[in-house]
Amino acid sequence: MINEVETPLASSEQSVSATPHAGATRERILKPAVQVTLLSLVNIVIGFLVQVVLAEKFGTGVEMDAYLAATTIPTTLTAILLGALGITFVPVFARYRSMSGQSEAWQVVSSFTNLFIALLILLAGMGMLMAEDLLRITVPGLAANSTSFHLAIEMSRVLYPSIIFVGAGALFSSVAYAERSFVRPAAGPIVYNGVTILGVLVLSNSLGIRSVAWSALAGAVAQFVLLLPVAIGQNRFRFTLDLRHPGVRQALRVMTPLILGAIIFRSNTIADRFVASLLPVGSISYLGYGLKLLNILMTITSSGIVISIFPIQSEHAAADRAALGRVTSTGLRLSILLTLGVGVCFLVLRETVIRVLFERGAFDAQATHAVSEIMLFYAGALFVQSMFGSITYALYSLQQTGLTTLIAVAGALLNFALLAPLSRWLGVNGVALAYSIASTFNACILIVALIRRFRVPLEQSIITCLAKSATAALAAGGVVEVCKGLFSGVAASSGIEGGLWLVSMVAVFVILYLAVLFFLKSDDLIHVWHRFRMRLSA
Repeated sequence: MINEVETPLASSEQSVSATPHAGATRERILKPAVQVTLLSLVNIVIGFLVQVVLAEKFGTGVEMDAYLAATTIPTTLTAILLGALGITFVPVFARYRSMSGQSEAWQVVSSFTNLFIALLILLAGMGMLMAEDLLRITVPGLAANSTSFHLAIEMSRVLYPSIIFVGAGALFSSVAYAERSFVRPAAGPIVYNGVTILGVLVLSNSLGIRSVAWSALAGAVAQFVLLLPVAIGQNRFRFTLDLRHPGVRQALRVMTPLILGAIIFRSNTIADRFVASLLPVGSISYLGYGLKLLNILMTITSSGIVISIFPIQSEHAAADRAALGRVTSTGLRLSILLTLGVGVCFLVLRETVIRVLFERGAFDAQATHAVSEIMLFYAGALFVQSMFGSITYALYSLQQTGLTTLIAVAGALLNFALLAPLSRWLGVNGVALAYSIASTFNACILIVALIRRFRVPLEQSIITCLAKSATAALAAGGVVEVCKGLFSGVAASSGIEGGLWLVSMVAVFVILYLAVLFFLKSDDLIHVWHRFRMRLSA
């Protein structure tokens, strides 16, 4: 299918690693990608600690079900607006800055920010007023338990104002990314999670599960304060609202179809919670922990890469499809290298990971087994969304939000169609499987659209990278699986013994994965290794 494009893939002899553009392309991606990934790893550690504390104190019972139900609409609204925002605003800002200068670009930023914050305030107010009705629609099964339902109403009213601060912070992050400044926005989630875990530790004994909602709100405010200097620094921001400015109108025009499609696509989360609320108690919690782990894994494997390449993709999209193809191909190969290693390692050791991290206090062995099973069914979503994120962002850089919206809507409709039969067959695992199938469908259509419709030439080295990485991951995973069988007693332990076993098995996997990749002469890994040695010697 790939070789049928009019502009063919570069042959293996003309791959990125062998072209004169390769070094410059990889250099522009690697440094910010490493910065973002390292900060993301810190955030992941703190995020894991948040989940560990929540699991120990609240487990998977009715209180945690109530909290996750309360987060459904605020989280969905935030995802809809923020996803559309970053995707549309980075190219618009980058284009205005390069063509009209900083002053004109910040005129667009100021007008758009003021309009966006006004919209967020309106949505937060409406959510607080309509909290009870919205919960009756989204989690009808929870309404049967009056205690947990009223608890969910109370917490949702605390959480709705957080979308104002998270939304404004995300807009400032988009501006920073467009200016190729990555550290402050990447540190934002660290502050958010840090404040959240501190608040839960201090307030949980007096407020119970309500402490999580109040701490999340405090975390959102702290993240906003951290990102505020992006706007107010150097006196660039203005309290103006010029809706007739071409840049504002362009951003709104591109953003509108994306929001409309995201409403349907992001309603997957609402539909998942709806179905889970009709299943046995704890199903919402199992699904919530599973999604959190999925998001953490995708952050590790892809966020640093796609965030780093998107501004570069946006620069090349209008004039140089070949350069866009090179950048996207490099992002794809790096994502494949990381995703297959992290993903296979996690899947082989998933039950041990969950047992060591979460199994204490209110989070029992049954919860460990349930969440472990869900992660197996989320595997498809993990691999395709992490590996092929660069494809989606290439289309965004081309301002093809209408097409990506249609594809997302098609995937969401497929997910809706699969939810009922799969949940009847597999219970809450069926919800995860439906999501994975829909994600795979979306990825396939996006790849075809980028290559065949928009003639963006991807490189054949992607297939080579996929084959080598898969071989290495399966070989390393097979050895770890054998070790699990030989030392089943230790593998099933928890606490310090289980933690030491987990660390040793991760080390075995990483060493074998890298060794096989070096044996197979993975060009991208060799390049990263050379860069690492150069930094050490410098």
